Amino acid sequence: MGYDVLMRTFIVLLIGFLVGALGGYFVGYDHGFEGAVVQLSPTETPGDEAGDAAETMRNLIGVWQGVQDTKFTRTFRNDGSVIDDYEGSSPDSEGLWMVFTKEIPDGSYIDTLQPGAVYLSMAMSESERLYFQVTRIDATTLELVFLKGGGVLSFQRIQ
Repeated sequence: MGYDVLMRTFIVLLIGFLVGALGGYFVGYDHGFEGAVVQLSPTETPGDEAGDAAETMRNLIGVWQGVQDTKFTRTFRNDGSVIDDYEGSSPDSEGLWMVFTKEIPDGSYIDTLQPGAVYLSMAMSESERLYFQVTRIDATTLELVFLKGGGVLSFQRIQ
């Protein structure tokens, strides 16, 4: 009888340890968003590139409707996810977004970047990355220049 109690106690402790270790892993591990948030140091001001990137990140969060095609919406969430939706089409296209600059680069982007410019990276899948220069953003308007081909996308905030 003492052996059975000892084995049950051991198994319960082992399961508890494994659950705790897995829980700690998922809570403590970054899961790929380590570059998604820019932390400003006390010496940086909003005119700095880091300040411009952080301001752009804050302004992007929300739902944007295409000006050229009002059936298209792009939703930027504060958790680093992005959802592209086209009315009447499914499923939605989902991915991850981040803002970067020449001074705070996206390691996957290999072309030349302009000093002081703010860029947007969207990873819609393992093989599909979209890169844009943010040329205008305010409370109601977003303009993106596609870095491969130069096309301009214009959006109006709807939420």
